Amino acid sequence: MRDLARVTFRRGRHSRVTLWTYDTFALHGRPLPVRMVAVLVPMTAVAVAFGWVTVLTSFNQARPLGDAERYAAVSTASVRLVERLQDERDQAARTVALSATGPRLDPVYAATEEAVKAFETAVGAVPESAFGGQVARARAGIADLAGLRTRAYRQGLPPLATIEAYSRLILPVIHIGSGADSRAMRLSGNSGVFARTAGLYDLVLAAGAASQRRALVTAMLSRDEPWPGERDALLVSGFQSSVELEAFQASAGAPSLALFREAQAAPAVRDTDAFVRRLLGSSGSYADAGLSVDTWLTVSGAQLDKLRLVIGNGVRGALDDIRDLRVAAWRVAVNNTLLFALAGAFAVVFAVAVGGGIVCDLRRLRNGMLAVANDRLPRVVRALSEQPPEFVDLTVRPVSGASRDEIGEVANAFDAVHREAVRLAAAQARMRTTANSVFSIVACRAQKLVAQQIRVISELERDQIDPMQLDGLFRLDHLATRMRRYGEVLLVLADDDPGRRRKDPALLADVVQAAVAESEQYARIELLYLPAVNVAPDLVVDLVHLLAELLDNATDFAERGSAVNVIGSRERDGDVLIEIHDDGPGIPERDVDDLNARLSGVPGIKLGEEPQLGLFVVRLLSARHGVRVRLWSARGGTTASVLLPGELIAPAPAGSRYELPEPVGFGPIQARV
Repeated sequence: MRDLARVTFRRGRHSRVTLWTYDTFALHGRPLPVRMVAVLVPMTAVAVAFGWVTVLTSFNQARPLGDAERYAAVSTASVRLVERLQDERDQAARTVALSATGPRLDPVYAATEEAVKAFETAVGAVPESAFGGQVARARAGIADLAGLRTRAYRQGLPPLATIEAYSRLILPVIHIGSGADSRAMRLSGNSGVFARTAGLYDLVLAAGAASQRRALVTAMLSRDEPWPGERDALLVSGFQSSVELEAFQASAGAPSLALFREAQAAPAVRDTDAFVRRLLGSSGSYADAGLSVDTWLTVSGAQLDKLRLVIGNGVRGALDDIRDLRVAAWRVAVNNTLLFALAGAFAVVFAVAVGGGIVCDLRRLRNGMLAVANDRLPRVVRALSEQPPEFVDLTVRPVSGASRDEIGEVANAFDAVHREAVRLAAAQARMRTTANSVFSIVACRAQKLVAQQIRVISELERDQIDPMQLDGLFRLDHLATRMRRYGEVLLVLADDDPGRRRKDPALLADVVQAAVAESEQYARIELLYLPAVNVAPDLVVDLVHLLAELLDNATDFAERGSAVNVIGSRERDGDVLIEIHDDGPGIPERDVDDLNARLSGVPGIKLGEEPQLGLFVVRLLSARHGVRVRLWSARGGTTASVLLPGELIAPAPAGSRYELPEPVGFGPIQARV
């Protein structure tokens, strides 16, 4: 069937029609770039064209509406806070006029604090830089609100001064609300929303002037006489209210303007203006003229409520409209995303027909490569680490069958890499074997010389009675012991036997003292407590070296002249825990896990610097016997804990002590290993 992929029909003498079957359409046998282009180009074209026009555009349209909603919320919260501050100002003016004998203002204060919290929440959701320095000024005024209340209510601040102080606090809040409203309208881009709030903050200023007039008249009526400047302030507030109302009517949208005209037709507006004219025309007692505080608060409050109704309807309506626009825009964006997903699914189905052959070939190649990477090559490397290359099968089998296309060329290239990796692993194994042999030979020769040196020093110590000469011999003895230790470290790194092995167990105290003897700064090490237990013969020498490495590390990093403490304990399960503690600066927390990973035998450890060589030696020695070594750091320094398995520990017979060969003596400590 695949040989008959193209069928030709002749029509007439010179024309012919060629039909292409599925095999030709799937591009079997074509170069890999051609096949991949045939798969990717249609999908990319559909994704870019449809996605760019629909999904990205839809989300870009919906995102500004979210910002517009947050700014509209700031505008709404600002209007609410302005109204609460105006109410508090009006009540405070009356209280001050009555010399603090008026009604308590706690409920009014509570309403203001609630509005302040809502305002702070709304402003915190938008960039503060959008309002210049108005937010800082508003917050400074709000922070001083408690002080203003104290000055007005307790310190006898005049009513007019109280009103002006509150007005200075209210003004930046109005500016913030106006700026937020402008940004919300601009981001929404909707004429209906703009019509709701156009000129609305002119009405907010007019309502503020009306509220200020209410406060002034309330103070004058409460005392039954005006104070200097109050009549002038009353005239100014009335004039300001008239100017702002005219500005609002000139720029307001139809919905707000209709509601405003309905509010202005209410009797309360006429009654308020008439009341003010009577008050300004009165020259005697206001009470005798029939002007009472209760009547004034009733008519002026009704007028102010009408204005606030128009304001609240505008800002809340705009917020609701913007929220509806945002929800609708996100719904469109989600719908477009679903359409794009369907289009992408269709493109994928179409691409599967073309890429099916490529996928099958690549899957076979992938499985072969994974088999080499996860099984065959690691098995060869592991075998080379355990035995010489001559005894390991180094044959490389191809990962895929014979193929002349690009996938086959990739398989052949991988086989070449596989063969080179096996060759390098074998060469490295030979080099490692050679290096280990050299290390072993050099270390063994050095060990023989050190052993002879120790015997000579021991003979000199027995014949020497001069304390100064004996002290020098002790130091030479100590240096020789350290040289022997480093020679045995070379044997450990060469994966060879240290040479010194015991036939009998040894007391743990003797083992630790021997480790102290191999430490450079042995005089600073203090043995606090060790349990009376025996250490298995095979563990003795390696444990001495392991503890010596940790003791050297502790003395190197501890404070100069300070002691390094060693303490041991017997665990309930029979294990023995040895802890080495120093009072140095400790290990940074970020390095503790890395060091413990090195000690636990995580693969890929490099020798690196000398401190890392010590860790590498500790790791090798602990891995030989199943000993667990951990580091942890606290404020008091660093502690290295060594946990000896219970099967390598046995109780020491009562009154017995196993002597260790090759004495090493120095200072107050005598140890034999």
